[in-house]
Amino acid sequence: MYKNKRSIISRLSAMTTGILLAAQCFTAFAETPSVCGDVNSDGKINVTDIVATAAHVKGKKLLSDREAFIADVNCDGKVNVTDITLIAAQCKGKKMLPRVNKPEFQKLDHLTGESIYMVVNGKIITGFTTTDESDPSKTIYNAKVVDIETMKTERVFSSEKYFRVAGIKKDGTVIIIKFRSGGETNVCFYAPDKDEPEVVETDLFYPGEYYDEETDTLYLNDDTLYKLTADGKLVDITPFENDDKYFRDVDFSNKMIGLSVAKKDNPFLYDLSVISLSTGETLWNTVQHSGNTYFSNGYTLVADNINGCEASLRCFDTLTGEMLGIYKLDSYMPIVYSSNKSDKFIFDDHSNKFMVFDPKDGGIAYADLGLKNMNIFNVVFLDEDKVIVTAEYMDGKETKCDSFILDTSKLEYNKLPEGIDVATSDDFKPKTLGDELKEQRKTADRLEDEYGITILIGNEVLNVLNYGYSWSSTEENMDPDYPETLDSTLYELEEWLKVYPEGFFEKFKTEDNPEGYRLLLIDDFNENDGLVNQVAGLTFRASDDYIDIAVSQYCGNLDGVMDHETWHAVEDLVGLEDPFDEDEWEKLNPEGFEYFTGDYFAGDMPWDEEFEQYLTHWASRNHNYENGYFVREYSVTNQYEDRATIMEFVYPSSTKLGVYDMEEELPKYAHLNAKLEYMAEWIRPYFGYVYWEEMIKNKYIPAPGEALG
Repeated sequence: MYKNKRSIISRLSAMTTGILLAAQCFTAFAETPSVCGDVNSDGKINVTDIVATAAHVKGKKLLSDREAFIADVNCDGKVNVTDITLIAAQCKGKKMLPRVNKPEFQKLDHLTGESIYMVVNGKIITGFTTTDESDPSKTIYNAKVVDIETMKTERVFSSEKYFRVAGIKKDGTVIIIKFRSGGETNVCFYAPDKDEPEVVETDLFYPGEYYDEETDTLYLNDDTLYKLTADGKLVDITPFENDDKYFRDVDFSNKMIGLSVAKKDNPFLYDLSVISLSTGETLWNTVQHSGNTYFSNGYTLVADNINGCEASLRCFDTLTGEMLGIYKLDSYMPIVYSSNKSDKFIFDDHSNKFMVFDPKDGGIAYADLGLKNMNIFNVVFLDEDKVIVTAEYMDGKETKCDSFILDTSKLEYNKLPEGIDVATSDDFKPKTLGDELKEQRKTADRLEDEYGITILIGNEVLNVLNYGYSWSSTEENMDPDYPETLDSTLYELEEWLKVYPEGFFEKFKTEDNPEGYRLLLIDDFNENDGLVNQVAGLTFRASDDYIDIAVSQYCGNLDGVMDHETWHAVEDLVGLEDPFDEDEWEKLNPEGFEYFTGDYFAGDMPWDEEFEQYLTHWASRNHNYENGYFVREYSVTNQYEDRATIMEFVYPSSTKLGVYDMEEELPKYAHLNAKLEYMAEWIRPYFGYVYWEEMIKNKYIPAPGEALG
């Protein structure tokens, strides 16, 4: 444990002084930080604190409000026997209390109910909402400009449409971002004493904005960085080719920008570059796993989620790129606030506490403001140590919004433990195939060459990340007989591939999808670390290079599942050029019908007559020719599965069907046939043919290399 070595007495800037005086903060901040359990604030937790807390709980001698706040060691808003027990456990060394600061802070009473957006050029910008007096159902958005020294309101802006204040120039001109009906942006300059603004119209769609107080310059970002000149022109100052690159943060004090791009050779990491805004030169590089990058006055923080409940914090010197430390935070990746006015970072960990991180030596201070059900709305840095925290919280049944000044130099800091370096950790290296499956890899390579697809087997499937289900590899806990099982699966796959028209899969390689069709032969699907038994296949886009299909090779009906998922892939592919007309599709359903939106895999599908009357029941031979709109229960979950299950019914990859003969059965289902014809006409312009019609013409699998159709 250590304490912040920075002097607790720092010279306040004129701006900070003005805010403190305006808030009537005549009481100095406490010189000694208070932490949970140190009821008498003497810097230690001992029997005296237990006795004082017990006397309060028994009603013999009540603590002051401040003392009770500190005695509430579990931060539940009340002092009771639980707190006495926890303090006693601390004194006996049985269970250490969390070192949570109980700071003194000053409430800005003048701004009660308002959110502070920024403090710039001697002004405070706040935001709040009201209701329209003539129509209480309408929300009015308001922004207020307040002079720091006098705390007098200078201007109020109101609108029925949401808007943002981007900054205030040194001459008092207020810069407001407004959005036109299509989402395009107007930049409005409200000069002092003028009600009508000068307006600069842009074609930017909901851009981010950055205001550089030092140079009075506004920058806008929509994956390209623009500077708004004094004569109202947008100048592209993006110092790089921005295809597939992501802005992480901008540091105007040092004229730098953080930029990341996906690594082609590693799906777990991004290449992260810090680039000069002036020259476009890359100043230094590292990597990013997830999370984000943030600049403070002199430091760069690269924060990554590790396993959902832990974050890695890597600290760099912004100018040189020297790594200064790697730390572990036992928390889901927090919201991070930073500023070029301070070296520190503020973390919001989505709870009633927030954290102050000092990158100089990896110190963390946990602070409890005593506000229950609190949500930090914004943090504004005033100088190196002092911040304004705007918090929304529950007071009884009422939601309130207040702002407080907090001095971070008065907090007790504890050094974080060493964290994981994502750049070198084995957890973030591409997974490789074991020697046991080398022969099967050769077979997959041959199929890739012959049919123009990509096939991943074994641990290779773990290199594809998806934000829905995850999956396990067949190499994990591999049975000795598995290589033979994979041989059989690859044989089935080859028989399936043969039936599709020649050149069909090459059609998936486009400018938007250069690598085409990728198949992952997985073990099982997982969600929230649990097995998902009912999912056999999944089509998704993990990158801009592939359309991906993951299939459990133990699904028991590989070709049928592949037909189903391949339709999803076709719909994804064709939809890039010609989006499917879902309104027209709805006309092919029963009048008044709506797809069921429940969780099919949770078993909450309705089995009443509303749905049963429209099912074909073809598998049970209880045919519903006249009223059969849907193939099976899963078809009524949404449009996409409706169409994919129709492809199951057509089953074009199967040469012989045990339940029915396609040429005889399909015409009997008028409604299904109408849907299938609609699907056919939609894909025909793209492929030049209807692929399942070409496949049905061939009753038997042709010899290898023999043309279809």
